[in-house]
Amino acid sequence: MPLLLYSLSKGDPDLNDLLGVDELPVLFKRVDNIWVGMSELKEQDLIIPDKATELSQHPAYIYQEVVKHIHSQVPTVPVRLPTIVADQTALAELINKNVLAIHKELNRIGGMVEYTYHFKKRKSKQASTDPVGLSENPSPGTQYLLKKYELQRESLKLESDKERLTSILQSVYHDGIIEITAQAKVDSISVNVLTNAAWIPSIVGLSELREKVDGYSVHNFGPYPPFHFVVLRLVSPT
Repeated sequence: MPLLLYSLSKGDPDLNDLLGVDELPVLFKRVDNIWVGMSELKEQDLIIPDKATELSQHPAYIYQEVVKHIHSQVPTVPVRLPTIVADQTALAELINKNVLAIHKELNRIGGMVEYTYHFKKRKSKQASTDPVGLSENPSPGTQYLLKKYELQRESLKLESDKERLTSILQSVYHDGIIEITAQAKVDSISVNVLTNAAWIPSIVGLSELREKVDGYSVHNFGPYPPFHFVVLRLVSPT
């Protein structure tokens, strides 16, 4: 029977009645001194969501919630979704093949948590589409070039802002940050912070962060399991 994997843990999470994707029971099996969180699937396409699925029923959301429950009990490394093995034998072979890498990852981030800081760009007056004083009625070709110019300028500005906001965040929370990653999108920047589970970002620090950030609103989320900091790649035994 195919198995959908959720997590790799240092100990038994001792969680009963925990339900995963499609309300399937979450089971825990000890393999090479590693506790694997998983669900038995009847069909491998069970984790393919319908477009109309509500968030609370989406496999990705359920996966996140399952890993959060497990991580709250024992040091845990999330397994990338979707990771499916054919059966219990294949699971044992997979863990045996990767046991050293799994222990290394558990020692690195198993007891850590992450926080996400979402910087949303505040709306401003529409920038001029005629930055170099061209005709008020440019040709289609000129319009295309102007649009490309603006997109490139905004992209460079966003990357610059990403570096600036990351630096500000590091200066405010220098006592707690272990690792940091950032992603820039069209009008927002997300910065993920890896820290010790005992560390809690202060309200004073968040206020200071908001004061130092110009042009962006700031919202923080967490703590979560260290989803963005997993570097483990499970290598197939075959």
